[in-house]
Amino acid sequence: MNRFAFGIPLRSRQTARDWDRVGRLFEATLNSVLAQSDPDFSVIVACHERPAATGFADPRVVTIELPPMPIVSSAEQMKDKRLKHMCIAAALRRMGGGFLMFVDADDLVSNRIVAHVRRHPDPHGYIVDAGYEYDLATGLVRTAPRFDRLCGSCAVFNYSLPDLPETPHSTAPCRFTSFSNHSHWRDIAKAEGRPLAPLPFRAVVFVRNNGENHSVATGNIGWRRRLLRTVLPSRRPSAGLCREFGLACGTSEPSRGGTCSRAAASRPTWRR
Repeated sequence: MNRFAFGIPLRSRQTARDWDRVGRLFEATLNSVLAQSDPDFSVIVACHERPAATGFADPRVVTIELPPMPIVSSAEQMKDKRLKHMCIAAALRRMGGGFLMFVDADDLVSNRIVAHVRRHPDPHGYIVDAGYEYDLATGLVRTAPRFDRLCGSCAVFNYSLPDLPETPHSTAPCRFTSFSNHSHWRDIAKAEGRPLAPLPFRAVVFVRNNGENHSVATGNIGWRRRLLRTVLPSRRPSAGLCREFGLACGTSEPSRGGTCSRAAASRPTWRR
């Protein structure tokens, strides 16, 4: 049995610039996850408050609600996110382990991920080598190489029970706790002799300029990424790309369950 779970850590209301916008972005993320062509998976959401989102009614969605806590600084936000990762990992252990992909609550995923991983279950997991960037301000998309350096929604790990923490606050060492900064995940897995195989398609859309990006707010974008953005062309996303990731072509935000409009599909488009 190749169990697959998505883990979504959701920021708290007190750290959001616009909680309604956070809810809309999260709903788009959750809808893109739930649209998988292979329906055999779970979604574990760790949050302090539940935004309004129809996806919570899906029986595959498990919600872990954390008690309120003061979160002010950027360091405290990252500590809170790490705790939510631990909650999700402990929940996966209770399910029996398996494949786990963390997805930031403003990114979008391909509807082909679960099907590929369950048909080709790599013993260690997968890394997203290449994806897309979607700019909410312009409605344009570009390819994004070196994706695991850009975005935390970039890997599918295969975790056995000993790899996972018994509780969210466990201090006992385990494989899961050795993976912190996503930009090092590929190297850590290789160094431990359990290298991640590349997913053979562009599997994730990093949604930028949405007003809630942590990396943008902290200026945590390197010179290589800035250079790539100057040389890689941007285009309107194709109708196929919109369907695969849940993008609402021709609008200023990801889809909340709709499809690409006919008018948008007639514009110049980015082909996969």
